[in-house]
Amino acid sequence: MTPFPKVSLPAIGFLPRAGIILTPVQYNRWKRGDRKLNENEKEEKTPATIDQEPEKTNNHSKAEGNKTSIGLTENVGGLLCYIFIIGLIFLFMEKENRFIRFHALQSVFTAIAIFLVSIVLGFIPVFGVIASLLLSPLAFALMIFMMYQAYQGNYYKLPFIGDIVENQLEKP
Repeated sequence: MTPFPKVSLPAIGFLPRAGIILTPVQYNRWKRGDRKLNENEKEEKTPATIDQEPEKTNNHSKAEGNKTSIGLTENVGGLLCYIFIIGLIFLFMEKENRFIRFHALQSVFTAIAIFLVSIVLGFIPVFGVIASLLLSPLAFALMIFMMYQAYQGNYYKLPFIGDIVENQLEKP
């Protein structure tokens, strides 16, 4: 049992039309077009939907301890990416693991967007000051939420930034 409440929001491995959430390993297999079951899966399993509780045994990054090229497990590396400086370091160091690269890019793009919004709000006289005071705690809460999602092994895609990150990862 996790100390955090269950959050049923879509991940980047989320297939919007089907309502399916995939683990990083399942998502990578799906992107490659590999529809075969691995040796541990005896019968066809359907991935957990948003309304269903995800299977505990299907989280490969925690169960098998998949190591990245920087020596961390995927979920810990994804969590650490949302600390801004570490996200930048992981972005340049990790070349193989898509999960880490996705969360590092999303962290950097989110931090840049928050920085630009705070600059723009600084030029608005009254409303800008009030909004600036609210922006910092909201940004902190967003980063904590994203850390939680990454630690759970989810590809959680932020609405606008997640699409940009996906496009950047698809480029060679």
